[in-house]
This record gives sequence, structure tokens and C-alpha cells, in this order.
Amino acid sequence: MRRKENRSQDVEMGERTPLNRHPGDDPQPNSPSQETEITGETIQPQQLNSRIYTDDEIRENLLLHEAVIEHGKRAYGRLKHLLSFTTVQTVFKKDRSGKTVLQLTIEKEYDDCAKLIIDRSRAWLAQEDGNIETPLHHMIKYDRTKLLKKCLLDKSFPTSELINRKNKESLTAVHYAAENKKHEILAILLQNGGDPQALTNDSFTPLHFASKNGLEKCVALLLDAVRSMNDPQTSKHERTKAYVNSLTSTGHTALMFAAREGFRDICIQLKDTEVNIQCKD
Repeated sequence: MRRKENRSQDVEMGERTPLNRHPGDDPQPNSPSQETEITGETIQPQQLNSRIYTDDEIRENLLLHEAVIEHGKRAYGRLKHLLSFTTVQTVFKKDRSGKTVLQLTIEKEYDDCAKLIIDRSRAWLAQEDGNIETPLHHMIKYDRTKLLKKCLLDKSFPTSELINRKNKESLTAVHYAAENKKHEILAILLQNGGDPQALTNDSFTPLHFASKNGLEKCVALLLDAVRSMNDPQTSKHERTKAYVNSLTSTGHTALMFAAREGFRDICIQLKDTEVNIQCKD
């Protein structure tokens, strides 16, 4: 009888696994010795749900999105666990607002979580949301400069096609950077195939945005990019002259925007390129 009791106790006291874990089995949060260190933050083990999931279950219930919303910056461990069961299709799943989980982490400024997802597959950076915006658009839009630099400086990413992809408003990442005073980001985008001549549906180039907002460094970067383009059909002089005199659908040049806003130094920058100073709106 004693042996039987001991064997029963052994089974009862055995280590719990994901297959035999039950509610209430997780260690109590007040035990310092059972804390787990994740990306510089102390996370309790019960937050790192060790249950086994199916890919369908995660996708249908939007568990990746739920982890980010409910756990905030401490979602790292939970996401890492869930991602081990997911396919690309599940990570591409969008919530009701049209956002993927990667775009959600960028918007909420959870860089560690975003990098975790990106490191799993660079392909996820190409996924668009309901506004046809890529994570690249979101990183610039929500000022995730450090995260964006890591992605842009990775030689396996980005491609010029992705950099020059337009959102619903026909803006590329280059337009975004020029409009939002991100000259460091703009420089990296242009070095990796970003098109300084990209046009919106209203015929705005990134130069129009930079001039309109008084961004001298962005203007200089864009002009240099156009001069250095490898186009055997046009000379550097011809390209630059056509660029600075490009008209929006409302009939405005970059110089007109700069002059109207009182940006004298930008007017001088543009004047040195033989911009048409006689042009009228």
C-alpha cells in the first residue's frame, strides 16, 4: 500500500508540461525566483501562456492582436510563444480596422515586439493594411526611427519596389519622409532605390512636400538624388531643371510653395538650379 501511495504522489507532484497543464497550475506571481527576463523587462511566467495552439485557432481568434492589446509592451513573451505555431497567413491576418499585428505593434510603439515579428520573416514587411500602407509607411508615420533604421540598413531588405509602393493616397515612403522632416530616413531610402521623382495622384513630388514644409536638408538630398540618377537619355542638368519646374495638378512648383511660406533659404537652393522664377499659378 505504501508503494502505491508513493507512486501516486510522484504522478501528482510531477512537472507540468503543456500537455497536462491545467488552470491554476502556473506559479504564483509573488515568487521572485520564478520571474523570467525578457528583453530587459521582468515578465511573470503565467504571462507566457505555454499552452499548445493551432494555427487556425490563433488566426480565427486574432490571438496575436489580442496579445499586443492586452499585454502591451510586456507582450513579447506571449507573442514569441504564439508565433511558434503560426503560418505567414496568420501573421498577415488583419483586425477590423485593417491592421496586421506588425502594424499594430508599430503604431503602439512596441519596438521589441515589432522586431520579433520582422526577424521571423522579412516578407511580413510587404503586407499592406486597409489603407494600402506597408509597415514602412507606419514606421515613418509613427516616428519609429530606430526600428526603421534597423530595417533599412539590413541588406536583405528593403527592395526598391517596396520603398516606392504607394498607399491609398498615392504617397510613397519617400513622400512620407520628405513631408515629416525625416532627412536621415530619407537619405537611406534614396540610397536604397527610393524614387525622388515619384508622383502622387495630384502630381506632388517629394520635393514639393519638402519645399512646402521648409525642410532644407530634405530639399538638398532630393536634388542630389536626381542629379546622380543613372539615366543616359537625359543629362544631369536637364533632369534637375525638369524636376524643380515640375507642376502639381494645381499648377504649383516647389519654388512657389517655398516662396508662399516664406522659406528664403529654400528659394535660394532652388534658384541655383535654374528654376523658372517667372512661373505663375
